[in-house]
Amino acid sequence: MNEYLDSVFDPAFQIDCMSSEESDKELTWPNSKVVDPLAPTTKFFVRHHPAWRSQRLHALYNALDDNEEQDLEQGSSMSIRGGRERMERRSGMAKVGDGPPPKGTKRWMVSKRWLRGALAEGLMGEDGVESDPEGAEEALARLGEESEDE
Repeated sequence: MNEYLDSVFDPAFQIDCMSSEESDKELTWPNSKVVDPLAPTTKFFVRHHPAWRSQRLHALYNALDDNEEQDLEQGSSMSIRGGRERMERRSGMAKVGDGPPPKGTKRWMVSKRWLRGALAEGLMGEDGVESDPEGAEEALARLGEESEDE
């Protein structure tokens, strides 16, 4: 995971940019398409992300989650917490009614679609998102191409 040690990615690790613990729900998901009360079920957490996240920010968090999953599969000591096995996590829909990105959020982290809507609705000013650092594109390219309508 050394490819994400570049300081360009540092703002993504603010607590306010991540899915909150409060948004996690323990749900039961049927293992088959037929709803059968006797069918085996799987419990997992559904994480709801801030609506303003860009595809590149999602890609960063997904890469980190994938790396954690690989570590767990290889028997990392983090695989069991509090005497229970770690519950599977799944991404859910964006949070409804969440506010603008926190102070210090860089432009690459915010969806262009969300930003256009927020500016049009007056939810935030032009200065609400900081510009990307000079030379950031090389590091950000690891997360894929920037979308015109992320």
